[in-house]
Amino acid sequence: MTDNLMTQITLDCLLNKEQYNKCNNNINSNNNSRKDKKFYKKRIYNLTKEYLIFFQMLDALLSNIYIHVFNILGQSIEMISYNPIIKILPNR
Repeated sequence: MTDNLMTQITLDCLLNKEQYNKCNNNINSNNNSRKDKKFYKKRIYNLTKEYLIFFQMLDALLSNIYIHVFNILGQSIEMISYNPIIKILPNR
């Protein structure tokens, strides 16, 4: 006898049909959940990838803004240090 035939006879004779059907249904539902898991895994991966790309672009933009702000501050400080304080303050 082959293994498949022995297994089938064992299942038919020793296992309750209701339990066997429940087991088969669980196996089929697990296949569906695997497809769902793959779908959501891809979806989460793509969303994460998009967010990281967005934040990298945002970081580059903010770093350019920081550079310009510090340049403006540096020039303002330089301008104030060259001009006497009297010219900056209004007459009282």
